[in-house]
Parts: sequence; C-alpha cells; structure tokens
Amino acid sequence: MRLKNVVGLLSILALGTSAVRAEAAVPISVSDASTIEGNSGSRSLTFTASLPQSLPYDLVVKYNTFDLTAKAGPDFSPIKAGKLTFKVGQTSASIKVAVLGDQGEEKDEQFGLQFTEANGEPLSDISARGTIFDDDYAGQISVSDFNAKEGDSNLQQAAFKVALSRPALHELRVDVLVTGQTASPFADYAFTPASRTLVFAPGQMTRFAVLWVVGDLTAEANETLAIKLTAPNYTLSKSIATGTILNDDGVLPAAAGRGKIAYIGGSFTKLGLHVMNGDGSQQTRLNLSVHCTSPTFSPDGNRIAFTGSHFQDQNIWTVGSNGQGEKQLTTDNLSMAPRFSPDGSKIAFISYRAGNGPQIFLMNSNGTGQKQLTKENVNAKPCFSPDGQKIAYESKIAGTTYVCIMNADGTSKKKVIAGLAHNPIFLPNGKTMALFSNGEQNVAGIYLVDLASGKQTLVTTEGASMFELVMSHDGGKFAWVSYRDGQHNVYIVNNNGTEFRRLTPNKVWYSQPCFSPDGDKVAYTLDLLQGPGVPTELHS
Repeated sequence: MRLKNVVGLLSILALGTSAVRAEAAVPISVSDASTIEGNSGSRSLTFTASLPQSLPYDLVVKYNTFDLTAKAGPDFSPIKAGKLTFKVGQTSASIKVAVLGDQGEEKDEQFGLQFTEANGEPLSDISARGTIFDDDYAGQISVSDFNAKEGDSNLQQAAFKVALSRPALHELRVDVLVTGQTASPFADYAFTPASRTLVFAPGQMTRFAVLWVVGDLTAEANETLAIKLTAPNYTLSKSIATGTILNDDGVLPAAAGRGKIAYIGGSFTKLGLHVMNGDGSQQTRLNLSVHCTSPTFSPDGNRIAFTGSHFQDQNIWTVGSNGQGEKQLTTDNLSMAPRFSPDGSKIAFISYRAGNGPQIFLMNSNGTGQKQLTKENVNAKPCFSPDGQKIAYESKIAGTTYVCIMNADGTSKKKVIAGLAHNPIFLPNGKTMALFSNGEQNVAGIYLVDLASGKQTLVTTEGASMFELVMSHDGGKFAWVSYRDGQHNVYIVNNNGTEFRRLTPNKVWYSQPCFSPDGDKVAYTLDLLQGPGVPTELHS
C-alpha cells in the first residue's frame, strides 16, 4: 500500500449537556490506498482515517472524492457528501470507495479523497490518493531456460530472463519460484528467498533474476533446477523453465547398455522380462527358464538381477543383459526384489527367511556372504545411496508407514518421512529423494524430497494406481507402472515433469521397469496370458 499521511489540525468547539467543552486542537490523518482494478463488477478501495488518541465525544467528519487521472463514473463511483463518525474512544475508521473493473489495457490511475469539515468546522489540506492498478495486459509473458557453468569454488553468478512480448502501459508484477530438481538449494545454488516478485516498469520488456551457483571440484552429472512463473491476471506463453548447472570437473565413467529400461510385461500367468530403449523402441524378450519379476541392471549394464520363480519358490537370479548366463544366487525360496550397490559388488534384497516378516538382506553380487540388515517389517525394495554408504527403504513400525535410511551395514537406522510415501529412490546428488506420495496438498504423484528440509516438490501427478518407480542413473528420467489407461503400462517422464509419455502399447500386462545405467534402454516383464506354468519373458 502506498501511504501518504497529511495531517490537518482541527479546531473543534463541542457542546456538552450542561457546559461547553474546551476547544481542542485534534490532528487527524488519512492514508493513501490502492487496489487492483479487476475485469468486471466492482471492488472496494479502502482508505483509513486515524486519530492519535481517543476523544471523550463523537467526532463527525464530512468528505468527498474528486477526479485525478481516474474519472468518476467509468473508473470509480464518486462520493459527493460522505460522512464518517468517530465514536467516543474510537481512533480509527474506514472509508470504502467502489472501483469499477474493465478489460481494457490502460495506465494505472488515481483519484482523490478530501475531508471538508469536522463537527461543523471547516477543514482544509487533509486529503489522500487512491490508486487503481490496471490488471489488463494484451501481451504474453515467458521465462527462458538457461545454462550456467559450475566453477571450482565460491559462487558464480547466473541469471534467467523473464520477458514480455510487448510493452505494458502500466507496472506489471510477476512472481517467480525456483526449486531444485537434481540440484539442491544452498549445496548447488542459492536463490533467496526461493519465491520473489519481478516488477516491470511501464514500457519495460525484459527482467533478469539473478541466482548464485556453488562451485566444487566433483565430477558429477549436470544438475537442474526449475523456474516457475505465476501471474494470475496475465497470459503466460511459457511459465516453466529449466536451469542447468554444467559440470566442469571431468566426465563420469561411461556405462554399457546406456539408456535402456528392463521391465516385466504380459499376463498374470506368464510374466516375461524384456529390455527396450528409453524411447520405447526395440522391445526385446529375454528367454529365461524361470518366471521373473523385479529386474535391475548392474552398474556396468552387463547383467540384470531379478526375482526368479517356478511358481512355488522365489529366489534371486542374475542374467546377462543379452539374455545369456542365467545364475541362481539364493536357495531359500523366499527372496525377492534385488538391488545392486553403485559399484556392483553387492546386492541388497528382501527375504522372508528370518520368519518375522520381510527383511532386507545383503550379499556379494556372486551370491556369497549373505547377511540380514533389518528386523522390522519392510514394505518395499531397498535402494542404495549414490555412494553406496546408505540404504533407503519403506518400513511399517507400530502401525505407521515410514521411509527410512540406514547405513549399508544395517546400522544407524532413522525415520525420514512418515505417512503416505513409498518407493524411495536416491537422486545422484545423494541429498534428494524421489518417491510416490500424496504430498503436503494431498495430490498423488511423483515427488522430489529434499532430505535436509523435508520439502516435497511435485514432478507429475498420477491419479490412478502407481507403483514400481525407477530412475535413470543420471537422475534425469523416471519410469513407473500405472493403470491410468485401463491397463498396466510403463510410463516415463523427465525429472522436471516434461516429456511425459507411455512407452508400452497398452495391450497386455507390463510391469517392473528398470533403466540400464546410461538411460538408453528399459528392461521389463511381459505377461502374454498363456496360462499357468508357462515361463515368463524377459524383454530388452
């Protein structure tokens, strides 16, 4: 609100019941006020009149409005003989003037309010201005993607551009929100506060918002953040942009089978393991001797670990990504959901062998050295942190579901998130986790969770049943299974919510997708509805 206090001095002679009150000098003020015009109808612009202290008698003040650049009739409803009463003990009172909305773009406009007398005594030089902010703009507003080099130390300045398609006749305000995706606030960049308002002066077409990139010496994947514009009264031609922090500390080691996804597909009676490219092309079945679920690639992309079954047992198996070299790793007939460690030397999995519900176990990737890590009820597949030092998992403790994190040797367990959240995955930075959740606003979908603050950022909504969330190894894409199209299919989306699409053809049962280390292929299982006892298919 724009304030302009003009203090006037009242000389008021007030008569009491039996005596004349002493003349008093009473300072009274009225503040400037403002409001948005609106597109139709009317809204109130409210002036506030004030006394520095209460009076022992009523004070009646008369007032009227007058034109400035805003005109009575088309812009506001005039008041010619208004009356405002301060009751005994009252020090503040409001005056409302109706402002009339329209859809024509114009400059901001003003009108005046003046006090003319108080308790019959004339007043002068006591006035205020009412400003009507125009909210009509015929152009469009956009935000641009940007790239910024990380640097080796300290802070590097970066900026993203917000632009108007044509000049505005009036001041125009746009709210900007910056959130981390694979980049983490303060660790990788700083934009404080995270939400701020950019103001375009009349005629101005471009504004730049500055943020700071945190330099380091770590070879890592490029990291991203999202910029979102909000301007409810205006047209946004591009409201979301991506900022990319470019790694300049060397190249991450390449991996075989880059960009593929493994997944399970088919009917309930014939689930097969498949591999396909990250764009859904070249879907290939891997011929196996066992029914298969829960595939996962080794870090070098050469092997796939999965749950193998003959319908009476469940064990951990591995196979080459070309479908050769099947090997059974467990023999308890109660093991499932394998996950490779980042260096490929270990496999974490779930087993019922301990007799107290599903527990997380750890073994060497050749099946030796099997060790139990948990003793509580585990609900979901384990997930290693990028450095292999931590394991995230979903657990039910005393009736409440938690996402938990522990050391890779099973020590130092702690609860991270409680409630409707499941299928946790660490992002490459180790500071952010992706999971399915209903979020803070009860909107179901894929969320990114900052582990330091607990803040959840929505990636994409998912109204249907959703499960089996997986992530490409660079953190750039998510794949999962959903029933949103009336059949279980594999879907994919970028980590900033863009390029959402279905990969599988919506014909049979597809499930349990898995990216190859470089994101070029997807392995999955396929059920062809061919009857019980038929071996499942692995496709790539």
